[in-house]
Amino acid sequence: MTKRPALRLGLLPTLGACLLLSSVARAQDAEPLGVATPALAGVRSWLTDSWATLEVTVVNRGREDRAARVVVFFPDRPDVQYARDVWVPARSIRSTSMLLGPPPLEATLASSRDVEFLLYDRTGGQERLVLPAGQERVRARSFLYHPRDPITSTLLDQSEATFNTVNELTPAGEEAVQLLQTFRHAARMKSLHVEMVQDRFLPPMFEGFDGVDCFVVAGRRIADDPAGARALRSWIEQGGTAWVMLDLTDPDVVARLLGDSLPFQVVDRTSIVRSQIISLALGSKEQSHPLEFDRPVDVVRVLVTAEDQVLQTINGWPAAFFRPFGRGQVLFTTVGARAWTRERAKDDPQAPPGFPNLPVPLTPLEELSRRFGVRPEPLSIFTEALEPIAVGEVGYSVPERGLAVLIFGVFLLAVLGLGIVLQRQQLTIAGLAGPAAAVVAAAVFLFVGNATRHAVPPTVAAAEIVHVAPATGEQVAAGVLAQYRPEGGVLPVSSTEGGVLDLDTSGIQGQTQRRVMTDTQAWRWEDLALPAGMRLGRFEHVVRTGEPLSAITRFGPDGLMGRVTAGTYRELTDALIRGPTHRHAAIRIGLDGTFSAGTEDLLPPGQYLADVVLTDRQQRRVEVYKRLLTRSGPEQPDDRSVLFAWAKPPGLPFAFEPEARTADATLLVIPLEFVRTQPGTHVTVPAAFLPCLRVFGDKIGNPITESGTAADMRLRFQVPHSLLPFSVERARLVVKVIAPGRRFRVAGYDGDKLVELRAVDGPADVIPVDITQEALLRLDDKGALYVNVAVGELPAQQEGNGTGGGGSRWSIESIDLEVEGRTLPVE
Repeated sequence: MTKRPALRLGLLPTLGACLLLSSVARAQDAEPLGVATPALAGVRSWLTDSWATLEVTVVNRGREDRAARVVVFFPDRPDVQYARDVWVPARSIRSTSMLLGPPPLEATLASSRDVEFLLYDRTGGQERLVLPAGQERVRARSFLYHPRDPITSTLLDQSEATFNTVNELTPAGEEAVQLLQTFRHAARMKSLHVEMVQDRFLPPMFEGFDGVDCFVVAGRRIADDPAGARALRSWIEQGGTAWVMLDLTDPDVVARLLGDSLPFQVVDRTSIVRSQIISLALGSKEQSHPLEFDRPVDVVRVLVTAEDQVLQTINGWPAAFFRPFGRGQVLFTTVGARAWTRERAKDDPQAPPGFPNLPVPLTPLEELSRRFGVRPEPLSIFTEALEPIAVGEVGYSVPERGLAVLIFGVFLLAVLGLGIVLQRQQLTIAGLAGPAAAVVAAAVFLFVGNATRHAVPPTVAAAEIVHVAPATGEQVAAGVLAQYRPEGGVLPVSSTEGGVLDLDTSGIQGQTQRRVMTDTQAWRWEDLALPAGMRLGRFEHVVRTGEPLSAITRFGPDGLMGRVTAGTYRELTDALIRGPTHRHAAIRIGLDGTFSAGTEDLLPPGQYLADVVLTDRQQRRVEVYKRLLTRSGPEQPDDRSVLFAWAKPPGLPFAFEPEARTADATLLVIPLEFVRTQPGTHVTVPAAFLPCLRVFGDKIGNPITESGTAADMRLRFQVPHSLLPFSVERARLVVKVIAPGRRFRVAGYDGDKLVELRAVDGPADVIPVDITQEALLRLDDKGALYVNVAVGELPAQQEGNGTGGGGSRWSIESIDLEVEGRTLPVE
């Protein structure tokens, strides 16, 4: 068995506090307040370049209740401090948690970071520094530090006795940890270390999970930790990856994690002695070899929903599936750890150093490591695009150039005129005229500048993005804040709803800034003095919408129709839908939340709003769409259909000056939830919802869109699963192709036979092809329709006239397929 350290880290401050409390019988003039050395708590046992959770314990030896404050900071940046206010009853010990910001970037590359902490007695409204006993004048300790690297934290079950004593893992726990180590090895991570959460409770703030890349739930401890489950859920929504091992977890744990509702149905629990995990990836041969076990392996058999994507099966039941959750995702595995690995044989590669008994990952585990073993995209990718929106709402201005030219012109004419008039009469006065005119001009500039600066009131403008998790009434928002003040001074910033706000404090280094936590979700900045002008900041916070946000849709005769439930968000405008083809359709959302998207609403590539004339605000929103939707890689990991809409949010959780004007906007990203259309309904499926892939042999990939040689492609168009079974009655293929000197051909499939539909020589524009033959409109057993497109060889006399591949290059700018048909009864 793997043995853990005899004492968990959180026990050290408690022991120290007990020692402090035992000194109450000492001298009568002993200091009533004392503090134990803070310890790292939560999901990591070392510092890295992210927020961390500290456990602080304060002791009150006196006979009266005391108000205390613990202040923590890095010696390299003593001006940036983090504090926690604690009320401690008489003759008692109080332990609580607080946040510690990332270590300074300018610190040396050492394996540890020093942290100093102060204790203040704030009883009676006065703040008095409490010095440590003895000769030491500074309280300090060192924490281990590792540069940012993928971190896997796991929550295993522990008995009540093991929290404060020797912690030995159960056999199932050991197997889970070994599986995670093998997973990290298959993902080619530098370290195979798996962090095990030793504290009884998880951090109650989502910031406490900062720095973790994958959090693994392999037990039911979280069922008794509602605050920790809520914080973990918020962390997943903002881009985290959670792995739930259902063979070690109960359904109520999953329900608590995902918002008090179980999205899938657990049929039963069983065990197997022989298994083979098979991948469901189209065209994939990823599967494990059949295994036999000397001890049975637990399996949980579940029925998944349409929102769950099954990746692998075992004996016909899901073995691994995942569901998107906001920006993040939750991976579920239903079979025990031993089904994913095998023992290392003599002819296998050497085990990594320090792990001689590490098993060999089977092919399905390697497939999971390629998909879930990567670091999530940072939020900065999304928030940077919102900066122009926030700045544009401030309305900050400077004196116009024409006014400045006018003042300078009047000044020069005045000096010239005074010089001419006074040069022959009073030379002394003439010599003073120039400086006097300069003083007057400067005064005018000061007056105009001051008037312009005060013309804009103190303003706080925010632009945020919310990747909606439909199953919960809490959403995580992240964005950019622009704060403008015409006068400098101390800026009051506080929150009673949690969240993180990182304001730009450049130019005020050396001035003490203290972030004080007064409760789990309450904090404020003290002594934050900023000069006049504009300041930007980035923030994250949890929005409690009261009800889940959703976009329920179905296909009808004219295309897609649905209804948005936006909760506390109002005035949804400038909306569009992005289908799995990554094509966009412009929509208008009614006051009741209804919308529709038909063929005529499909936007050309590069266009994001249907309006011809755009306001300044719309132009800024178009730039946001462009940056978010045209960057490399899919915006959603599973290419879901998503609704984007700008909305008026319920407000920010951060409080500034009471007289400050506020302006905020939210971009909602809501995954579409498709419900099945009634059987016998005639429907139209717009091209945005029929993804196209190229099938070649037993593989599948994206179509070739540009080349210098001939190409023959079998294209697969997937009908939405909410329509299946479905009978296609008509299809229209629209291809925009440029192939000078080549023959472009479109054909359908009648079984294995190709039936030519249209051929064009030297195409240079859009080519529409109608498909009406019943034999060419049959779907396969997975609901896919196949079409063939081919670009011919360049004629011999034209060879060498172009570039690349010995001939002129051709390109396909878009391939769209729209179908009409009728839904069929489910057999």
